Amino acid sequence: MKREHIILGILILAGLALIAGFIYITSPSYEHRQAEKIFQHALSILESGDYFEAEIKIRQAIELAPEDARYHAAMGKALEKEGFYQGAKRALEQAVRLAPGNPEYIFEIGRFEQRNGKEDMAMEAFEEVIGIDPYHILALYQLGAIYAKQGRYAEAAQIFERITAKYPTEAEAYNNLGFCYFNLERFPEARDMFEKALEINPDFIDAKKSIQIIEQELK
Repeated sequence: MKREHIILGILILAGLALIAGFIYITSPSYEHRQAEKIFQHALSILESGDYFEAEIKIRQAIELAPEDARYHAAMGKALEKEGFYQGAKRALEQAVRLAPGNPEYIFEIGRFEQRNGKEDMAMEAFEEVIGIDPYHILALYQLGAIYAKQGRYAEAAQIFERITAKYPTEAEAYNNLGFCYFNLERFPEARDMFEKALEINPDFIDAKKSIQIIEQELK
């Protein structure tokens, strides 16, 4: 009788272990863990430059956890590298839909549009990012660069002034601001900005050349 109790107890424990294992494997958290494991592997593959293999792995992660915006953003990068631009844009837009208000995914859409020559759409995205995060430094740089390229130097100057006010060690921002002031014929202020850029980064060649040009203008 005692032996039968022992056997019955072992069978009950084995059954409970099987049930627990089944619950673990079929639970959403298990799928998320598996998806994350696959995704991290996909990121390393993406970094190595094997975009097709990375795409396959990311798709596997998305199948397990389709609500994770990071996976769709990574898919956008992989597809763009492969030359599938429409698919890349859809993936990035899906990331934004899944994480509305996340400035990083909106910024990625802006960079995507910028890389594909659609500056107006890129500008809209960067402006949206700045509307969410007024001091998003990467969006500020890109928006300022677009304004300057379009000859909108006063607006570009405002952008770079915002960067220098918030990030006073950004030599590139002072140099860009000097460029804007120069094109606005504010030469003394332009020289000050180039000198500030050099103060932060003494090896800033563009700033050195710009100062030489301004010295000629001020003679």
